[in-house]
Amino acid sequence: MEQRKSLIISGRSRPVVGYFRDGQPVVDRFDSARSHIHYPADPVERANFEDVLPEVIAEIQPQPDDRKIVHTKETEYTFSNGLVCIDDSNRGGVFYAVRKGRSGYSQLISTEDVAEGDIQTTSDVTVVTKLRGVGGHSPNNLFWEVATAHTGGAGGGEPGDPSLVTPEQRAEAERLWLDKAIIVDDREGGMDERHPILHSREEYLGWLAARYAWLDSNLRRQRR
Repeated sequence: MEQRKSLIISGRSRPVVGYFRDGQPVVDRFDSARSHIHYPADPVERANFEDVLPEVIAEIQPQPDDRKIVHTKETEYTFSNGLVCIDDSNRGGVFYAVRKGRSGYSQLISTEDVAEGDIQTTSDVTVVTKLRGVGGHSPNNLFWEVATAHTGGAGGGEPGDPSLVTPEQRAEAERLWLDKAIIVDDREGGMDERHPILHSREEYLGWLAARYAWLDSNLRRQRR
């Protein structure tokens, strides 16, 4: 199959990120501002990430019933995984904001509040792909899209993720993210300015309770 740099889907150009083992293309979102491919901020790490991302995708062989595929590959490079463990030394720098391209709040910390030795490193790159459709369910209308790609392993969703629908899933997400924050800086693309920044965990927990109530209400309406 001819490998192309972009595909036209529903009249919009989509950048091709890589190809599955069977030759099927995998595209990014048409709006780069809403892309969930998290390129490292460091220029060298970014170049290495761009180099291995197609290799990670090329290892994937989708099966007929697949709608979502999560794949992690150990690479020859070392990356910052963009996370830091929160303790008494840096807890004061934690804040909560909606990142661009996201719908919920994340637990964040600025690079200036993180000691270099506290930044976690990894050799893994994870890609999550989802089967999308346009204009019907014919195989000709289906395509694979990068739902997210990042350094590090395949962790669970953040608290407030719409895919978390049971109390057990939500409790596990809160446990995993209790002492973990995403490192952000000006080069990362910043926050969605339509949503206010929250500076206390109490404000965040209030938003989280309202978020789950809203998601549950929508789910009940869909089931009627």
